Amino acid sequence: MDQRGDDEVVGEFVDGAEDERGEKEDGDGDETAAGAASQGEKVDGGEERAREDDARDGVERLPQPTLDDPPKEQFLAGTDEEEGRGDQPEQDGRIGAGELGHLILARRCASDADDDGAGDGRDERGRVAPDDDQEFAHRGESETDAVDGAPAKAEVEEGDAAERDALNRHERDDEEGERRGIETETDQENGEADDEGDADAETETGDHEDGRDRPQASDRRLVEGKRGHTRPWGRVPRKASHPIRTLTATPPQRPPMSSVPERSDIDAEDKWDLESIFASDEDWERAFADVRDRVDDLEAYEGRVTERPETLLELLELREDLLRDVSVVSTYATLRSSEDTRDQEYQAMSARADSLSADARSAASYVEPELQELDRSELDDFVDAEPALAEYDHYFDDVLRTKPHTRSKEVEELLADLSDVTDAASDVYSMLSNADMEFPTVEDPEGETVEISLGNFTSLQKRPNRAFRREVHEAFYDRWEDVRNSVGTSLKKSVTADVKLARARNYETAREAALDGPNVPVEVYDTLLETVRNNLGSLHRHADLKATALGVDDLQMWDLYASMADGEPPEISYEQAVEYVVDAVEPLGAEYRERMAEGLDSRWVDVYENRGKRSGAFSAGTYDTQPFILMNYQDDVASMFTLAHELGHSMHSELTNETQPWQYSSYDIFVAEVASTVNETLLTHHLLETVEDERLRRHVLDEYLERFRSTLYRQTMFADFELQIHEIVEDGGALTPDRFDEIYRDLKETYYDPAVVDDRIAREWMRIPHFYMGYYVYQYSTGISAATAIVDRIRTEGDDAAADYREALRMGGSAYPVEILETAGVDATDAAYIETALATYDETLDEMAALVE
Repeated sequence: MDQRGDDEVVGEFVDGAEDERGEKEDGDGDETAAGAASQGEKVDGGEERAREDDARDGVERLPQPTLDDPPKEQFLAGTDEEEGRGDQPEQDGRIGAGELGHLILARRCASDADDDGAGDGRDERGRVAPDDDQEFAHRGESETDAVDGAPAKAEVEEGDAAERDALNRHERDDEEGERRGIETETDQENGEADDEGDADAETETGDHEDGRDRPQASDRRLVEGKRGHTRPWGRVPRKASHPIRTLTATPPQRPPMSSVPERSDIDAEDKWDLESIFASDEDWERAFADVRDRVDDLEAYEGRVTERPETLLELLELREDLLRDVSVVSTYATLRSSEDTRDQEYQAMSARADSLSADARSAASYVEPELQELDRSELDDFVDAEPALAEYDHYFDDVLRTKPHTRSKEVEELLADLSDVTDAASDVYSMLSNADMEFPTVEDPEGETVEISLGNFTSLQKRPNRAFRREVHEAFYDRWEDVRNSVGTSLKKSVTADVKLARARNYETAREAALDGPNVPVEVYDTLLETVRNNLGSLHRHADLKATALGVDDLQMWDLYASMADGEPPEISYEQAVEYVVDAVEPLGAEYRERMAEGLDSRWVDVYENRGKRSGAFSAGTYDTQPFILMNYQDDVASMFTLAHELGHSMHSELTNETQPWQYSSYDIFVAEVASTVNETLLTHHLLETVEDERLRRHVLDEYLERFRSTLYRQTMFADFELQIHEIVEDGGALTPDRFDEIYRDLKETYYDPAVVDDRIAREWMRIPHFYMGYYVYQYSTGISAATAIVDRIRTEGDDAAADYREALRMGGSAYPVEILETAGVDATDAAYIETALATYDETLDEMAALVE
């Protein structure tokens, strides 16, 4: 435990931050500027599957911040299996609609799950920030990379770096952020009319009993929002209820895109409805100015947090009002910047919103240190004197629990102010990989020129022509070699920031700090690594089976994504995917199913890829807006699963927001990934039990296996990589691109023993955005394991088990994640649930072997 004084720690930290910044300016000036302009997205972040893999590799669903620190952006990392998933979430690991962060799941949750790892926008405790950064909650950027086999978040194996943005460390800071709730969820559910009456609110004046003036609100028009919240610059429009969409036939399918279209070429109905947040950018500017002016209102309470129970309640309510609005402003900016990362106007808007979020976090940074001056009995006396404080009971418990790791007021302010600096490595990487890098074009077997992108890489690796797959593999990784030193430096700086921040908060290791956010025992991490490593034989069997199915003697890295199903994979249009997904969640109850259908008809989803669009997939939103899902839909089975994954995040937020007060609208990524993966698992069972098309059934079976591989195994491999590189820095060692290659290659050879590990795959770590989220991706592995157990229980016990699961979703952040999973019937402290998932994987391999052999 670091026992040094605050001045010494601050001095060391500032020196490190300055060195990091100086290095960036010297070597990557342009990229640094671009990164600063981009907020980047709890969560947790190419083609759907590729995105899923990528999301799992690094980010989606975006955890949400807690009340302790205003959440930045709550995005649930995306769903790229290969890169690491989500929702997007952030350092805290919590996703929600809290204060500033809905990027949960999210900036870092970009959908790079499978390969890149998704980073959720987590707050300092590892939670996805509620409002601000919630936008990326699920997110990962590349679903494929994050989880490699994991459903909808983005296939883990190959994801985009974008998801990582969504899951930026901002999530940590966004503890208080509200999760993405729809302001009128209840009214919509009941079919009530949209109530848009404006009311003139009188400005309260008067003195406190102590003689101090209460902060005055300017004489401006206030609009009533959710749970009495007022907003001076307007309100999120309510949506009318929509009937469930029913498809009786498969609609015409979109022709495959050989080139990525501009955003202007995408139909409006296939874009998310950001006008439901602000009708225009001018409205956003007015809101931004208003919120910026109100940040200083918090100063009136500094030094007075424990003065009287009434004063504490006033402060908590004032902070909620401010942070909820910061989240809305931040989420809009981040979502706009995600539409086209080349658009400098929106990148600047996002940077301004990031700065505002940092200012709000800094302004509120004194709250928890002052609260920690009280002990539990004194807080109980406050609650007895002011009953309205009773709903903050769990929050108070969480604050007192972290007292040993909360520094002085000066240090807390410094750490809050430095969030933009400590997150810079992730921002630079995101801009480099999503906006600046251009990948080569290749000619497919039909003679058509195809442009490789972060979004379509995994899909291209699934093509049946082996020579084409090899060409894509080599061209893609050769391009990464061109930026080897830049990416190596950015990851080194990110890991260094994790270590220094942990030490600044008196943690012995960065892992201890990351897991303490959601109050998850470190043993959970160790048990995962040990259990999976002891069962690598199943993964090796999968690799051998794939070689047999493909008819090759040696399974190469460009064969890993190829399907074991015969023939071309069936095309699944977006419309057909919506029908399948909505029908699949029927076991969760009619209310759940209907709410999901309404959301899909209300333009929750930004469906297709366009040039410059953030890669992967993520779920985002705030406590006062509807959910928003970024997809890069590719008309394939993987994309369909990614959609189911992100909808799981969005529905989690919906149920939480309608049930919990704002301070508990954030939930930890540890739980968030369960919600998304339950939907994927239900979709698998639904398709295998109802679809008569044998070709589709076989591809679904193959997809299910791939999701186990990419989510359970690949994400655990990523978790092992993260642990090793952090331990090197903690032990005083040096990280270089060559060292990253060496560690990654060793892991790849261990996990994929029957396959040939080539030199290019050793640099795969470069494309995983979730590695910038600090101990995020392991939650994809625990998530799929818990989800498997929950679905088994629902299928066995029926409505009672489904009711328990819905209750767990409604708990939001009102309890610790281990307790929430207990409500759903899962003991996260026992390896049995992981072993259950591994047994299911083996059983599925048996089914596929019967078809292949």
